[in-house]
Amino acid sequence: MPARIRRSASRTQVTNLGNGRRVEAWVSDRGPFVANRYTDVPWAPAERLGMLGHGTTRVMSRRVEDCR
Repeated sequence: MPARIRRSASRTQVTNLGNGRRVEAWVSDRGPFVANRYTDVPWAPAERLGMLGHGTTRVMSRRVEDCR
Protein backbone atom coordinates (compact mmCIF):
# COMPACT_ATOMS: atom_id res chain seq x y z
CA MET A 1 0.00 0.00 0.00
CA PRO A 2 1.30 3.48 -0.79
CA ALA A 3 1.03 4.78 2.78
CA ARG A 4 3.47 2.10 3.92
CA ILE A 5 5.93 2.95 1.15
CA ARG A 6 5.90 6.78 1.19
CA ARG A 7 5.42 8.39 4.58
CA SER A 8 5.89 11.97 3.31
CA ALA A 9 6.08 13.89 0.07
CA SER A 10 8.82 12.78 -2.28
CA ARG A 11 10.11 13.93 -5.63
CA THR A 12 9.57 10.96 -7.90
CA GLN A 13 10.64 10.18 -11.45
CA VAL A 14 7.72 8.54 -13.24
CA THR A 15 8.07 6.78 -16.61
CA ASN A 16 5.06 5.77 -18.71
CA LEU A 17 5.97 2.24 -19.82
CA GLY A 18 3.61 2.45 -22.79
CA ASN A 19 5.27 5.40 -24.54
CA GLY A 20 8.58 5.96 -22.70
CA ARG A 21 7.76 9.53 -21.60
CA ARG A 22 9.37 10.50 -18.28
CA VAL A 23 8.76 13.33 -15.79
CA GLU A 24 9.69 14.25 -12.24
CA ALA A 25 6.85 15.18 -9.90
CA TRP A 26 6.13 15.67 -6.20
CA VAL A 27 4.04 12.75 -4.96
CA SER A 28 2.44 13.31 -1.57
CA ASP A 29 -0.81 11.40 -1.69
CA ARG A 30 -1.64 8.36 0.41
CA GLY A 31 -3.63 6.53 -2.21
CA PRO A 32 -5.24 5.21 -4.22
CA PHE A 33 -6.41 2.48 -1.91
CA VAL A 34 -7.19 0.05 -4.69
CA ALA A 35 -5.48 -3.32 -5.13
CA ASN A 36 -2.66 -3.42 -7.70
CA ARG A 37 -2.35 0.38 -7.90
CA TYR A 38 0.69 2.15 -6.58
CA THR A 39 -0.02 5.88 -6.58
CA ASP A 40 -1.97 8.73 -8.12
CA VAL A 41 0.05 10.88 -10.50
CA PRO A 42 -0.91 14.58 -10.30
CA TRP A 43 -2.84 15.97 -13.29
CA ALA A 44 -0.10 18.08 -14.96
CA PRO A 45 2.56 15.31 -14.90
CA ALA A 46 -0.06 12.80 -16.06
CA GLU A 47 -0.80 15.06 -19.03
CA ARG A 48 2.92 15.27 -19.92
CA LEU A 49 3.16 11.48 -19.64
CA GLY A 50 0.23 11.03 -22.04
CA MET A 51 -1.85 9.27 -19.38
CA LEU A 52 -5.02 11.38 -19.39
CA GLY A 53 -8.10 9.60 -20.68
CA HIS A 54 -6.70 6.13 -19.97
CA GLY A 55 -7.80 5.83 -16.35
CA THR A 56 -4.80 3.69 -15.39
CA THR A 57 -1.42 3.18 -17.02
CA ARG A 58 1.58 1.01 -16.26
CA VAL A 59 4.42 3.18 -14.99
CA MET A 60 7.80 2.78 -13.37
CA SER A 61 8.65 5.17 -10.56
CA ARG A 62 11.69 5.86 -8.43
CA ARG A 63 12.18 8.30 -5.59
CA VAL A 64 14.52 11.17 -6.41
CA GLU A 65 14.41 12.93 -3.00
CA ASP A 66 12.29 13.20 0.13
CA CYS A 67 10.63 16.38 1.36
CA ARG A 68 12.13 17.29 4.73
